[in-house]
Amino acid sequence: MRFDKRARSLKLRANTAGQISLTAPPSTPQFFIKRFIKQNQVWIFRHQDRASRIDSALTQNEVQLFGQKYQRKIGKIQDYLANGQTHPPGIFIDSKTIVYLAIDPEKSAEKLQTEFDSKLPAWLKRTCRTYISQRAHNLAKKMNIDFQKITLKKLKSRWGSCSARGSLNFNLHLVHFAPPIIDYVIIHELAHRVHLNHSPSFWKLVEKYDPKYKYHRRQLNKLAI
Repeated sequence: MRFDKRARSLKLRANTAGQISLTAPPSTPQFFIKRFIKQNQVWIFRHQDRASRIDSALTQNEVQLFGQKYQRKIGKIQDYLANGQTHPPGIFIDSKTIVYLAIDPEKSAEKLQTEFDSKLPAWLKRTCRTYISQRAHNLAKKMNIDFQKITLKKLKSRWGSCSARGSLNFNLHLVHFAPPIIDYVIIHELAHRVHLNHSPSFWKLVEKYDPKYKYHRRQLNKLAI
C-alpha cells in the first residue's frame, strides 16, 4: 500500500503476476482502508486466480501454446535417426509434443530437464514474436493501418499497448492463448493508431474487424487458458 497526495479515493490495482497494490489519500483512516480491502476480497481473489492460471500454462509436464496443450518430452537423437528423421538439437514441435533434443543426450535426466526449463522461455518468446509479427502485419494491411515496430515483454498490467509514435507492445503471456484472442489484442492496439482512447468510435472500429470482440475480451479477462 502507498499513500499518494494526488489520490482522491482508494484504488486497487493488479498486475499479471497477481500482485495487488492499494493507493490511498494520506489522510485515509486505517479502519477505512481495512474495510475497503474486505469489501473487495472477491476482486482480489479473482485477479490472484488469474495469475495462477498463467502459471499453470507452463508446467514440468506440459505447455499451453496458442490455446492447445502440448506434452513436454526430452528426445534422443538416436531415436529420431532410427525412424529416418533428422532434427538439429533444440526445441521443436512434434505432433502434440514439444520436444527438447539435447546436444548431449547422455546427461542425467535431471540435467536435461534443467536445460529444457532454461531454454523454453526463449523458445516461447521467439514463437510468440514470429506469430504476433505476422498477424500484426496481416491485420494492419487489412485495416489499412500502419505501425512502427513490435516489442514483446512481460507487461505487468496490460496485454498490449500502443505508443503515440506507433510502436506496438504485447505481453509475452499471449503465446498461451488461442489465436482469435490474440487477434483481438492486436486489433485493439492497431485501432489505437486511429483512436487514442476507448470512445464509441474506437470500439466500432474494433468490432468491424473482430465482431466477437466482446466474447474474446471476456475470455482474456477470465484468463481461460
